Parts: sequence; structure tokens; C-alpha cells
Amino acid sequence: MAQRTMCMYNGQTIGIESIYTIREGKKINIPGKVEELRKLGRQNQLFCPCGCGANFILVAGDRNLREQHFRIKEGTGKGKCIALEETDISINSKIMLKGWLDLKLPSARIGTRVQLKEISDSERKFEFTLYDYTNRIGVCYWHERANIESDKVNMFEDFNGVNKTLYVTDIHNAGSTGQYPEFMIKIQNKQGYVLYLDLKDSMFNANGYEKVTLDARVFVQNRYQTWQEMLVISDKLDAYSVSADGDLIHNNLSVKDVVREAIEKFQSEEKEKLQIEQAKREEILAKTQAKDKVSVPTKVNPPKSREEIQREIEEEYKKRRGFTEDGKEISSLDFANCDKVIRDRNGDRWVQCKVCGEKSTTNYFVSYGGKDTLNLGVCYTCHKDGKDNVEMPVISDKENKKARELVCPECGGKLVEKRGRYGTFMGCQNYPECRFTINSPRK
Repeated sequence: MAQRTMCMYNGQTIGIESIYTIREGKKINIPGKVEELRKLGRQNQLFCPCGCGANFILVAGDRNLREQHFRIKEGTGKGKCIALEETDISINSKIMLKGWLDLKLPSARIGTRVQLKEISDSERKFEFTLYDYTNRIGVCYWHERANIESDKVNMFEDFNGVNKTLYVTDIHNAGSTGQYPEFMIKIQNKQGYVLYLDLKDSMFNANGYEKVTLDARVFVQNRYQTWQEMLVISDKLDAYSVSADGDLIHNNLSVKDVVREAIEKFQSEEKEKLQIEQAKREEILAKTQAKDKVSVPTKVNPPKSREEIQREIEEEYKKRRGFTEDGKEISSLDFANCDKVIRDRNGDRWVQCKVCGEKSTTNYFVSYGGKDTLNLGVCYTCHKDGKDNVEMPVISDKENKKARELVCPECGGKLVEKRGRYGTFMGCQNYPECRFTINSPRK
């Protein structure tokens, strides 16, 4: 972390990045800038921006460029200095962007941390990270996406003293979780895309500038209406240039135009994929209806309520399962004294709860069977309520259950019995195309 990376001079902010430029891929001190700030420091004209009243002097050398900063001049200051710290990535990003503009706009006069009041009559305290006084082009850099303010973006975009503003943020802010990217959209709505600066290992590399890359990405909604970040261009920072009117250029093409074409292509592909998926669903539905044409309701007018459908399924369920193979009504049987396993017409085994007396298939029981209790057990409800302290099932019916040919009222498919975390239920066999479910009926 660097604590003092800027100072105040005549009400203007001067960043440490102002003394740098790029030569042969290296960040190099500008002799004239260094000498000017040293002189102002000796004359006590550089002040701490925190308001403590301390004078600053420039610490700069040709050995360790990473340690360049401003230092409090001994014997100055009226209070405790609370100058804010700045991360190494943040200050080095500003240095690289400053050197990039110097290379791409060699005849321009580039200022650092330029407040709006310096170029207009505005009293707002917002400032440009870099500002090209010659072409009136601003650059705003944010290390953290959470610091992107709507007021600041709108002010720079609508300000009549600026032809164009470029918005850049650090690469660690990239990525998407599918949620609405609130902070990045603020930039995208104004610029048309989002720029991510990636320093890589440039801070520790002699030719650091040559390592830096710049990504142009855009956030789009896919066919499922979730947000995803799409990479459009990724290249070395030096591969980009800036036109005189502030447009970002890559390979002689406007980045904004390249992004627009990428968005149109993505939307076209998503539309095509959506149509293919819809056609597949319709094909599956048509095959299911043709196969079970006899069972599919031909007329639903007026539409049946969910309660009516539930009652019909309950009645059908009882007809199919309420009797044994020899036609005896299961509900009338004496489960406690029956000396053989009780099964219905579908081959499913039935038992009676020895706590509440409920009679049903073994699907609804935590335990059943055993010596002297062949057709007795404990149901899930009684076990859950603690009415009977029993172990989990020790005997289970291993025979396969036959499919129940009940009809889904939404697509005409078969309703089959399924088990979920809360017990069994009836669901459509065409899941996930059809998501109709209904309570699994008891006897």
C-alpha cells in the first residue's frame, strides 16, 4: 500500500503518476515533471490533501520506482495526517494508463486527477483520473466496482467540456453470477461496453507496460433471462488507440462497433437455440399425446379446478388399489389376524398402522412386518409425531411397483408415483418439459 500518492498545489490535485511516461515498454520518470515538483516542495507549495496543513516533498529516484511517493516535510502540519492509502495495483494502473495516452496522443497535454472545476465553472468535486486538455478526452479508472457512482458517470457523460470519457476498472471486478450487474451496467449504459485493465506481473517486470492487457466485455441476457459477461476483445493495452474524438480503436475498428456486432450475433444465436428447444418440447408433447390419445381428455370446458382433478385421481386410485386380487375390499380386512401378506390388484403390499389404525401401502410406513405383526407397522405421520418410538424400516417390499396409468391433465402424459424429501407424490413422466404434480392419494 502507498499512503501519499497525491498532493495539492494551488487547489489542484497532482498524482504521483504525473511524473511517469512509457519509453521502450518501461515506465520512466519525466525529468521536467520531477524537477518541477521538487522545486514546489522546497518552496512549501505542495500540501497534504487531507487538510492537516503539512507540506509535501517528492520522494523519487531511479533505483526503486515502486517507492515513489510524497512525504511530509519535517516541521510542518498542524494536526494528525489522515491521508488515504492507495493500493499498488490502483496507482500502477493509473501510471500505465497515463503512459498509454502519452504514446497514443503524443501531441496532447495530459493532466492527472483533474477536477471538473479546473476545466469548467462546476463546483462538483468529481475528478477525472486522466484528462487530455488538447482533445478534451477524459479517463475514469476505478479499482473497486463498488465505487462506481451513477452521479459521477452521468456528470462526465453530460458535461459539455468533454468530447468523450473512457471508463476503466480493474480485472478482478470481472465475472458474472447470473445476477443483474448493477455497477457494471452503469458504465455499459454510457460507454456501450466495459473495459477491464489487467496488470498481470507488470509491477515487477522491467518491461511492465508490454505485459498489460485490456479486455472489452459486455453484459447480456441469455435465453433464460440470466445475465452473463461476454468477452469481445482481449489484447495488449498497446494494441488499442484513441481517436481524436475519443473513440477507442482496436485493429482499425471502433470497439463500440465490434461490440455491437457481437451482441447482435449473440442475440441471434440465443433466439435460434430457444426456437430449437421449443420445437423439441412440442415434438415430445405431440408424441406423448399421440401415444396416449385414448387417455387424453378431448374437451375441457370449463377447465377443471385442481381440487376436482385431485378427487378424480383419488377415486381412480381407490378403484385400482382398494381391492385384493380375489375382489375383497382391503379396508374391510382384519389386518391384525390375517396370516398372510395382503396385496392389492397391482401387487403392492398393504399394512395397517398399529398406532392410528391407518391402512395403506408400505410407501407410507417407516416400519412394518415381523413376528406376530405380519400386516402391522408404524406410519410416517405417527413416527414423525413421536407417538411410537420405532427404528427405521427393517423390512421393505423389494418387488417392483407397476406404473399407475393415470393421466396428466396438462400434457396428457402418465402420472407416476415419485418420492421426495417429504414423502411420495404424483408427477408427470414428461418432467422437466411438464412440471405438473399433485398429492399422492392415500387409500
